[in-house]
Amino acid sequence: MDFRMDMTLSQRWIDGRLIFNDEWFHDSRDFFILPNEFTNKIWVPDPYIVNAKSTDVGQLTQKLVTVYIFRNRTIHYTTNLFATVACAMNYKYYPWDYQVCPMYIESFSYDESQVKYRWTSESAFTINEKLRMLQFVVTRPLHYHQASVPRYLEDKNFTQLIACFRFDRLLGNHLIQTFAPCSLIVCLSWFSFWLELNALSARMSLVVTSILTLVTQFVGLRADIPPVAYIKAIDIWMGGCMIWVFGALGEYVLVKVIYSVTEDAKFHYALDMTPSNRRKNVQDTPKTGEGQLNENNSPPPPPQNNPRRRHSSNIEFRPNSSISALVCGNDDITDDRNFIGNFRMRSPSLNSVKLDKGLGRLRIPLQWIDSKSGRQMLLWKKIDNLCKWLFPLTFCIFCGIYWIFLYVRYGANVVKPFSPVEDLNRTSCNT
Repeated sequence: MDFRMDMTLSQRWIDGRLIFNDEWFHDSRDFFILPNEFTNKIWVPDPYIVNAKSTDVGQLTQKLVTVYIFRNRTIHYTTNLFATVACAMNYKYYPWDYQVCPMYIESFSYDESQVKYRWTSESAFTINEKLRMLQFVVTRPLHYHQASVPRYLEDKNFTQLIACFRFDRLLGNHLIQTFAPCSLIVCLSWFSFWLELNALSARMSLVVTSILTLVTQFVGLRADIPPVAYIKAIDIWMGGCMIWVFGALGEYVLVKVIYSVTEDAKFHYALDMTPSNRRKNVQDTPKTGEGQLNENNSPPPPPQNNPRRRHSSNIEFRPNSSISALVCGNDDITDDRNFIGNFRMRSPSLNSVKLDKGLGRLRIPLQWIDSKSGRQMLLWKKIDNLCKWLFPLTFCIFCGIYWIFLYVRYGANVVKPFSPVEDLNRTSCNT
């Protein structure tokens, strides 16, 4: 991770060893420009950029170096450089992030007893106001430091100049290319809640297409940034969108299962009402009379009601002739089929029927009657109607928390554009 700079580096020092004639100064000026063929003949402090990956001196027909020599033997050395500077960027809050990148300048050959660097002013850097970057906004350095640092395997300290640049990422591109499309895809998955439950192909294709589109969006986004080992802010956003879209798929599967269990319970209730099952229950019930005792010479217990049966004869169901043929006796198949086939005509509603499903000690109501309105309530329909509003509400809460946190965190880290520091022990850009 790095950034590339095209800069003009200016240095100034005094060299008392210089000897020159006054005739070199023209038009009563206090300086003259050294010809290019002599620029390599003078002494230079041998500066270099410590954290640069590569550095090149600009040239057209020759190297772009200008040397001004003043009467008081002051040398002003200016050169054009192209430097690729390494920067340990932090993408934790990407794309709502900023990067603080330092640039270290020191002498390669001379320690601080021979050469001491210092910034000439509090605004040593001048950045072109017309400079425009595609993803970042850059201003003049936040801090200027001067430090005395040791060098590896050398028992000497070297003067080091540090300039800290801050790059603020532009968010407009990501709002258009990432956040807005992902939000629309999540909203698209909610349309499945408004489709009929039996529209299997329509609901499944809508949700699955949303998932695949999000995955494609996520893969394309990760190709734009280096792979890192920590979670980024954009990962939380994409993960949240995935959770809501997968939730829409899971909700449909859950509702479909509850609907099938409800229909199965309706059929078994209707099956218990067939003539063959009624006669079987009557035959299995012992005939009791006065003085009839069981083996313990005590009256028999009263007959137990079927736990699956509720007080009602009104029920809606979908007749299943194959199941009735397996359960009923062969002699009563025709009668049972006719009974089940005509059951819905004789019992047009389930307003007084309560159905539930037992899971161990827990009983889940599948169908019940609202005590206030007296209307029939179905569990699967209740869940479907609830998710129509629950999913958008929770997603809006997630978006609010996400954006507020990033905005507060970004505002808390705004630093003044310039803060001069003279600290010989400070070698970082941390505030």
